Amino acid sequence: MYKDTYFLVLDDPISSFDFENKIGIYNYLRKQFKLLFENNEFSQLLITTHDMEAYYNFEKVLQDIILDDGEKAVKKVNKYILTENGLESDKNGQKSNIYNYQFKLIFEFACGNNDEVETYIGNTMRRVCEAFSTFKYKCSIDNLRTDKNIIGLINNSNLKDFFENYLFRLILNNESHQEDDYKGITDKNIDKYLTLTEKIKTARLVIIFLYKLDKMHVVKHLSNKREAFEVGKIIESWEQEIMNLMN
Repeated sequence: MYKDTYFLVLDDPISSFDFENKIGIYNYLRKQFKLLFENNEFSQLLITTHDMEAYYNFEKVLQDIILDDGEKAVKKVNKYILTENGLESDKNGQKSNIYNYQFKLIFEFACGNNDEVETYIGNTMRRVCEAFSTFKYKCSIDNLRTDKNIIGLINNSNLKDFFENYLFRLILNNESHQEDDYKGITDKNIDKYLTLTEKIKTARLVIIFLYKLDKMHVVKHLSNKREAFEVGKIIESWEQEIMNLMN
């Protein structure tokens, strides 16, 4: 098997499985990748995914494969991230933490420094919120607002009520496009109807909300180019604007 030259393409091969089955699939694919590389040096593998968890885990799978020349398979991998400007190389791992990269995109957009990402910022906010809710609380975006234990982490009662009633779902559209088609929904990307100013406001609300749930988590992800103190001051100034409106 795999003696001939193969160009093997896997398009999101993991995302539809539950967690227990994912482990088995990763193990199975690791074995197949090793056979592929060992049996024909000209064979190539292309994996595409929109799932950040899969992005990280496939890198681990390839780190676990030692080739005949003693190199890890991951050393020969070319990684790219699709952005509005096309494919951007992640060969040196500069964007390997996609969650961190997207988190910073949202923050800079919220600061008014990154208008060029306007056309896809809604999708970026959705992905960050999905990752945050999944990795930290093993729940959906909606449960961040509706789970009493989670929303209860916000100490200020006015702010807690505000976010509990703020329907991120309408803006971030966390349904699948295929599911929308089945339901007959035509306006799948509500954020495209928002002005730049409204999108910036929404980005600020997303950052504030996650900050109130886990201050350290947000500051750690955003304080690379900026000092942690500066990040905190910026977010807290946005929070104060909301509080002023409610008063």
